[in-house]
Amino acid sequence: MPFYNTQQFDGTKWLNEHFAKAGLDFSDKRLQPVYTFALIWNLFEDKACNRNANFQSIKKSVEDATEDGKLKITDYADYKDYFLKRYKAEPPTQNLVKQLNARTKNEKNALNIGFASNASTAATVFALLLVAYRIRNNLFHGEKRLYTLFSQDKLFRVVNNLLTDYIDDINARSRNKTPY
Repeated sequence: MPFYNTQQFDGTKWLNEHFAKAGLDFSDKRLQPVYTFALIWNLFEDKACNRNANFQSIKKSVEDATEDGKLKITDYADYKDYFLKRYKAEPPTQNLVKQLNARTKNEKNALNIGFASNASTAATVFALLLVAYRIRNNLFHGEKRLYTLFSQDKLFRVVNNLLTDYIDDINARSRNKTPY
């Protein structure tokens, strides 16, 4: 489409045309949590990671929130259970680490520590946010195939809720919502 037609550009229509042979419909409501994820991730990166989410900035954010007394393990237990069940992870959490495509030794260690049954609040929340980070990386760097996104609406709803709960916690806002 030429630049002068930019005002009329419809990204959903383009995707539907591009993937017509695969029979994918990008206006499908199951993709709404995926689309929302991009915006919520942007807020998380801004509010929690000083606009640069990575292992260290996420860790520092959790350390600061823990030091300020803003995190409670009970607020994150359901998320931990969800991911342990989703990835059929039993300590050690090899399946979770493998399916999330954790790459560095630090990421793998943090996930294993945070998903242990006796993990501290900080370790648990850090591991959960690393799960969100890995999902983000897998989505934005092409590891997640587009055709699989239609079946992952619950995953993205859970991750979106996790991120917004964390943002609310570090901003000391109310948490009057159901985890998922």
